[in-house]
Amino acid sequence: MSILVESMSRIVLPKYTIRVWRQEDEGYEHTPGLYTDLESVARANETDKPVELAKKIIALPRVNAVEVLDWDLGGCVLYSEWP
Repeated sequence: MSILVESMSRIVLPKYTIRVWRQEDEGYEHTPGLYTDLESVARANETDKPVELAKKIIALPRVNAVEVLDWDLGGCVLYSEWP
C-alpha cells in the first residue's frame, strides 16, 4: 500500500488565517515552528487579496494546497498538481 503524507501548517495574520498542506516523506515527524519559508511569504504579502496570496504560497516547494480565509471564514483554496 502506498501512503501519501502531508504536513499541515497554520499561519494567522491580521486579515487572514492560512493553512498549507505540504508533501512529506513517510518518515515525517511534526516539529513545531519549522515553516519559516511559508510564514515569511505569507507575512511579506499579507495585504494581497486571498487568491494572489495563495498563488505565492503554492509556488513554494512541496506545497499541495493552500487555504486563505478572512475573519468571516470566507476565502479560497488552491491546489497544485497532485504528486
